[in-house]
Amino acid sequence: MGETSHDWSRLRERLTGKWQVPLLAVSLVGLAAALLTYKSPTDKIPFDERRDALAGLIDKGQYTAAMESASVLLQIPEKSARQMAPVHLAMARARVLRAEKNDVRVASVGEAALEHFTLATEGELVLTPADTVLLAKAYEWAGDREVAIDHYERAAAAMERPEIDLRWHLAKLHGRRDGGTEGRRDEGEERDRGTEGRRDG
Repeated sequence: MGETSHDWSRLRERLTGKWQVPLLAVSLVGLAAALLTYKSPTDKIPFDERRDALAGLIDKGQYTAAMESASVLLQIPEKSARQMAPVHLAMARARVLRAEKNDVRVASVGEAALEHFTLATEGELVLTPADTVLLAKAYEWAGDREVAIDHYERAAAAMERPEIDLRWHLAKLHGRRDGGTEGRRDEGEERDRGTEGRRDG
């Protein structure tokens, strides 16, 4: 009787926990299947829709959010350069505009933006005059003044009515202030006409 009890105890010890092995195996299989079939919540939104939403974020001044969304999209494989071009452009726009907003016009920002502008144009995307101004700013911050001036001038030429700030900035980059000079010249001419009028009187 004693030996029987002892044998039963040993058998029970050996079997203790072994019933969990099949359950563990099933759990591991289930976990593997879940990992293989897992999709990020963002995968439920079509790529084109997420890409097009970037412009709305930028228009609202949500530059950091636009950059974060663009970064996620740029990690998606098997997309052509043409498909990714608008994403690169959005990233470049957001970088320059955020730097202006925060008054952080530094070379590193300009260089990073230039990289995305380049990839956007390599994807056969045509820049608007407004984009060309941002591109010029990126060149300027990166230290390439002559190329910056060239792009500022291209943007101004493509605009029906270039903004005063753009013309003024171009004048400063050229080392002259045409607007201020013309203003002082007009004031001088008015004073001269006034003096002549008093003489005639």
